[in-house]
Amino acid sequence: LDVAGDIILDADGGDIKFQDAGTDIFSIINNSNNSKLKIAVQDQDLQFEGNDGGSVFTALTLDMSAGGTAQFAHDIEMVDNGLLRMGAGGDLILTSDGTNGSIFANNGALILDADSDIHIDANGGDVLLKDGGTEFGRFTKNGNDFELRSTVTNGDFKIIGERTAGTVNALSIDMSDG
Repeated sequence: LDVAGDIILDADGGDIKFQDAGTDIFSIINNSNNSKLKIAVQDQDLQFEGNDGGSVFTALTLDMSAGGTAQFAHDIEMVDNGLLRMGAGGDLILTSDGTNGSIFANNGALILDADSDIHIDANGGDVLLKDGGTEFGRFTKNGNDFELRSTVTNGDFKIIGERTAGTVNALSIDMSDG
């Protein structure tokens, strides 16, 4: 097909089907107010290919044998203030405003579980601990010193542990007494 204007495919049945020897391979479907791309062959992937400087590559594969798992060949970039939501209710959200990045766990706890170490690298020298947006403590690098600081006025610093008889306050530093 070669036309000077547009090519219009108008199917009153709502389906545009691609077949190989009479077998459905791929369809573009109008389903009420939604448009669908449908792979008809069991476990066949949907791939998006591009050309970068003369090299053809697969930018994205939707793996149908893995429930539609998306496999990107490179980065996924979000615009500033865009949200990456995970979970049906947006249970975990990753975002950046262009300066600061945030991780929100909207339901339940945020769990960091690593097979090896967990690194916190704060070039400002402070790791702040907050509850409801209010700071209550911090870890600070002050010169060559490591400071563990309670930042609530008259808030005590305690080391508490568990033993057979229950909880024990092993050490208490009373800030109101100096």
